[in-house]
Amino acid sequence: MKYADVILPIPSDNIFTYKIPEDMKLDKGYRVVVPLGASGRTVTGFVVGVKNEIQDSSFEVKYIKSSLDTEPVFDDSVLSLASFISENYSCSKGEAFDVILPSTKSSGEDADYTDTENFSIELSKSQSAVYEAIKDESGTHLIHGITGSGKTELYLKLAENEISKGKSVIILLPEISLSWQIFARIKAVFGDKAVLYHSALTPKQKMKSWLSFYKGNTKIAVGTRSAVFLQSPDLSMIIIDEEHDASYKEHSVPRYNAKRIAIHRMKSVNGKTVLGSATPSAESYYAAKCGTMKMHVLTERYSNVDLPVIDIVDYPEKGILSNALKNAVYETAKRKMQSVLLLNRRGYSPTVQCSSCGEQVKCDDCSVNMTYHKKGSLVCHYCGKEISLIEKCPVCGGELKYVGSGTQKAEDIISDEFRDLRIFRLDQDSARKKKTVPEMIEKMKASEIDILLGTQMISKGFDFPKLALSAVINADIGLGVPDFRSSERIFSLLTQLAGRCGRRGEQGKVIIQTKDISNPLFRYLKNHDYVSFIERELSIRKSLSYPPFSFLLRLVVKGEDEEKVIEKSIELENFLKQSMPDSVNMLGPAPAPIEKLGKNYRYHFILKSKQRKDLVSVSKTVKNISGIKIDIDLDPVDLL
Repeated sequence: MKYADVILPIPSDNIFTYKIPEDMKLDKGYRVVVPLGASGRTVTGFVVGVKNEIQDSSFEVKYIKSSLDTEPVFDDSVLSLASFISENYSCSKGEAFDVILPSTKSSGEDADYTDTENFSIELSKSQSAVYEAIKDESGTHLIHGITGSGKTELYLKLAENEISKGKSVIILLPEISLSWQIFARIKAVFGDKAVLYHSALTPKQKMKSWLSFYKGNTKIAVGTRSAVFLQSPDLSMIIIDEEHDASYKEHSVPRYNAKRIAIHRMKSVNGKTVLGSATPSAESYYAAKCGTMKMHVLTERYSNVDLPVIDIVDYPEKGILSNALKNAVYETAKRKMQSVLLLNRRGYSPTVQCSSCGEQVKCDDCSVNMTYHKKGSLVCHYCGKEISLIEKCPVCGGELKYVGSGTQKAEDIISDEFRDLRIFRLDQDSARKKKTVPEMIEKMKASEIDILLGTQMISKGFDFPKLALSAVINADIGLGVPDFRSSERIFSLLTQLAGRCGRRGEQGKVIIQTKDISNPLFRYLKNHDYVSFIERELSIRKSLSYPPFSFLLRLVVKGEDEEKVIEKSIELENFLKQSMPDSVNMLGPAPAPIEKLGKNYRYHFILKSKQRKDLVSVSKTVKNISGIKIDIDLDPVDLL
């Protein structure tokens, strides 16, 4: 009889032992389906050892149900990576394994993507200088390149250099929507050596991509956050495009940050991590300024076209389109060029309000407003709850009115204003259809779209030759969010959007509508002055001891009974005061900005320390407290 030591995707670091059926081929590195507990439910486990006997026979040893693999799909490097994640992000090794590895068998089906790019790598003089500075240097590199400076070409040239030496490369992107266009370019350069990996693929497609890269059959992998875990015999470089983007942080257990994982992995093999952005995060900029990362700057656009002219205009008193914006769209269309309009709010109307008592319709499970969607329902954008449209105020029975505009309502308004122009809407709702993003890309290239309207999805990484006008319908959305990173996020979003236009041929134009025209953020934006903006942000954060001048740990106590949540928060506060190192400062407990989410009331603590290891220690201690539901988030990217 043979036995397997199996790690399970549960919040326990115990290794479980199972019998291996006589007719089953099994070895270390296989994934297996095993029974768990008395209920008979099954889970996917990860075999970390095979043995001929067991020491303790006093407990029932169950049989493995089935094996998902016919050969090993992971090795000791995954075990080491799982240990790092477990150590740093308050989870078990099994929970780490579960996020690292795909969960199904492989198949012969390939990822579906649009392959129409004709692309070759040609570097300018300034790009070549950065390439030479990075190509033979291990460590962490930050490329601060203005929008349109040709960071993608530089990434591919660096990848080409590694692959020519028999090495492998991972390129991370913040959005699935970006992968379609960039992967087509990479296929044009690297052919069958390239593989795609992200959550929009089927589980079988993901497993096929995993095995192909793991065996070394493909040499360059492109994907979103989870692609950072891909394994290869000769991985030597991980590139992170738009490194400032918050989507590199996972919001469920384990709450890892792909940037930190990438840097850790490359340090362990003496490889290189390359971060790129037109608006580097405050943490990365400061690390480069202090010499922890190597900074490389690109100040010229790849096409030699000047950065766009940015006009900051008052938000209109009526409607959502100022005269300046209307005229600019008309003028752009007259020249057979394209416009992109950003409204970072989905749905039709973000607020449904009683015209009598002023009460706003909120989600029963969350302390946020329900958004009216054009299909005739109210949707909570936080928990996903959807209810039928109500006609009367639930408080006083008064008439309800729809306040504000989301992308659906904006589409109607814009269609009515520009009746002869072709409009395409891209937001989270429309992008749920698998072919929406590839269709948009093809139509933009073929000049079959005059106005592209959307949420922040449209600001990231797209490169369209005829895009001459970028506009922000309401730049104030997000500025009042109670989070110390809110200004940085808005500045990055607007800079990225501005950078989409005027990348070929002629200088682009940007119009930003705001009700707060005197905000200094807009002055920096108008002057394309990222450095002055981020230096101001750093001075503010230093005075408040926020990252990068400290590390953060966020603890959220939650439960459906608000009184018990308050009681448990006070218990946790007393515990922390007695057990925390002196280096840790604590804010809270206090109601979270979004006090109720998914039926749970939430009270949070913000812990600060200049020593990250002390926060790791606190998170481990808190993890072992019984009787309190706590979300533990080390290095949080938002505090809502």
